[in-house]
Amino acid sequence: MQTEVWTRAEGGYASHFVYGIGVTWDDTVLIACEARVGGGDADEKDLLVKRSTDQGRTWSPDQVIEGASDHASWSNPTFVTDGLTTYLFYTQSVSSDLGRVFVRTTRDNGRTWSERTELTHLWTGNPHHWTQLSAIGHGIKKLKEPHRGRVLVPFHHRREVDRPPVQRGYGNDVILLGPDGWEIAGGPPLEPARGTNEARLAERADGSLLLIARQAAGNNQLRARSVSSDGGRSWSAWETQADLRGTVCDSGLLRFSDAHLLYSFPAGVARSAQQRQDLTIKASIDGGEHWNAGRMLHRGQATYSDLARDSHGNIYCIYGRDGTNFMGDRVFVARFNLEWAVGRPVATVLVDDRDAGFAAAGDWRETAVAGRFGPTARIARAEPGRSVRAEWTASLAAGSHEVLLRWPECPGASTAATVELLRGDQVIARQAVDQAVDPGAWFFVGTVALEAADTVRVRLTADAGTLVADAVMFQQH
Repeated sequence: MQTEVWTRAEGGYASHFVYGIGVTWDDTVLIACEARVGGGDADEKDLLVKRSTDQGRTWSPDQVIEGASDHASWSNPTFVTDGLTTYLFYTQSVSSDLGRVFVRTTRDNGRTWSERTELTHLWTGNPHHWTQLSAIGHGIKKLKEPHRGRVLVPFHHRREVDRPPVQRGYGNDVILLGPDGWEIAGGPPLEPARGTNEARLAERADGSLLLIARQAAGNNQLRARSVSSDGGRSWSAWETQADLRGTVCDSGLLRFSDAHLLYSFPAGVARSAQQRQDLTIKASIDGGEHWNAGRMLHRGQATYSDLARDSHGNIYCIYGRDGTNFMGDRVFVARFNLEWAVGRPVATVLVDDRDAGFAAAGDWRETAVAGRFGPTARIARAEPGRSVRAEWTASLAAGSHEVLLRWPECPGASTAATVELLRGDQVIARQAVDQAVDPGAWFFVGTVALEAADTVRVRLTADAGTLVADAVMFQQH
């Protein structure tokens, strides 16, 4: 399914370009763009957001987040969701060489937004003399150790644009949400001959982080990658990704599961700087070391893109297309599943608290609090000498499946619950769970490998506090 969300001259703008996409706790899909009044990167631009609550079938009218009448240049929208809160980062381009970074938040799935907060001070005195500061697309929340639950957003920077490309100081870093707010985590070493700039971030199966960047120096049509094994503090030297060759252009990167990363970019060889051709989705099954030949999503002019997924296994790609210049004439959101991208069925099985696969022992009641999956969740109070238990059961096909647990916000939630992943009576994984932390986010329980179709259970128990039972996801690899 493909839906047109913006056209070139819509709303009196010259173009709609540079996109962000994110998914909130209730699977609302958010998209954003620069609505350009002029044609240049530092010309007047408004920042627009749309919402979809029906898996991309229909979209809300534009929300003007910044602009409208201030004649400023607002750019590079970037989403990241941390449980109940979704952040929107963006830059105000004071000039072509000076950018200020801001962030807003929403806790009602994009209906309303907070006042903006400036974060430009994070880069004051940076050793690379960066002055133009930008994120793009989306950030991530880590599912695994090290630093499970850490929220990270990739940024790219440069110095003055009138310098030769190798002297502009192009480089990247990543910021994280710490206990005292946002801070710079670290970034790969600068390599002037590469000129890495617009980049995307994903978590790999072993908990390491993968950063893939466009290379701006020398019209390099290959992407570069860097890896962090300590949650984003330190990064490897850049390496060329030889099987990601295409037009010099921003691209999207998505962790669908431990078994699959996806990458969106115009893979065609352009004949001029105005042409960006053939939007393609590639897949990797080894954490981004190698990429398949890919599948074309759109043939012809195709520009910037980004990727997201929801709880149901839907994949969303926002991208620009058509026309004759590098910004494209129209913006589309495509929705597809992993089978379309990799050529074989891949199931996402969800068991909610109202489904037949759910059972509970104890005195339970329904609740409809923020962060729940579906219409309700359930809560039960554990008393001394009387534990409470909930179980989710699913019949799964042969193969490997990762299992994730979800709970909503609840006052007095148990800080010492236990979750177990079982095949028959065999415990495959067992973890302690603090349900006062990360409501509305998926919690990685473990992976189960089945030689034949079998029944798998997830058991959640608590001896103290309020146990919160909501939903379990079984994601096939």
